[in-house]
Amino acid sequence: MRSIVFVRILTAFIVTIFLCGPALADSTSRTQGLNLYNQGKYSQALPFLQKFVRESPYDSSGQYYLALCYQAMKQNGLARQHFQWVAGNSKDQKLKSYAANALNALSAPQGSSTNAPVKSQGTSNSASPSRQLGRCKVIMFETSWCHYCHEFAPEFDAAANKYRGVMDFQRIDAEENTDLKAKYNVRSYPRLVYLDGKGNTLYNEGRGAFSERLTELTGK
Repeated sequence: MRSIVFVRILTAFIVTIFLCGPALADSTSRTQGLNLYNQGKYSQALPFLQKFVRESPYDSSGQYYLALCYQAMKQNGLARQHFQWVAGNSKDQKLKSYAANALNALSAPQGSSTNAPVKSQGTSNSASPSRQLGRCKVIMFETSWCHYCHEFAPEFDAAANKYRGVMDFQRIDAEENTDLKAKYNVRSYPRLVYLDGKGNTLYNEGRGAFSERLTELTGK
């Protein structure tokens, strides 16, 4: 009787490992890829994101971040393919919108995104806010358990990719960086801390005014 029970337990254990193993591998690839991407290590992140998308081809967030990674590495043709998949297949309306915007940016004539700000600065009698403040930075404080952080992260990363040339972006796990959390008095998530070129705090707030702040600080 004991031997039969043991065999059944062993069989159940083997089946569990067989069924869950690929999912755990997928999750690991995604986590490693996103961590490296958020650190700006795009060439290192790429194989992990590629592996995750191969194993989970219908995961729209994986497709989206793989596209962002390709775009950061100037492989726009491959980036366009994955943005198109997300724009056409994702059930997440926000991701679809971000992907569509990215496609529009990739389709714009080269240099068109930088000509307008140069002209406006040339006709102004005073320096723009972005010039006065220097190269600004925004830090997103998040946690692994925060639903709103996961919801907002794609928008933050899309902005980081768009404004990479004029502003710095950083994501920080508040639970692993308690000193910075205390320094900026972070008590809710996601929390956005905007700094000027000298490291002075400009704003410490939630995500509601994110787009407006970027326009204000970059002049774009």
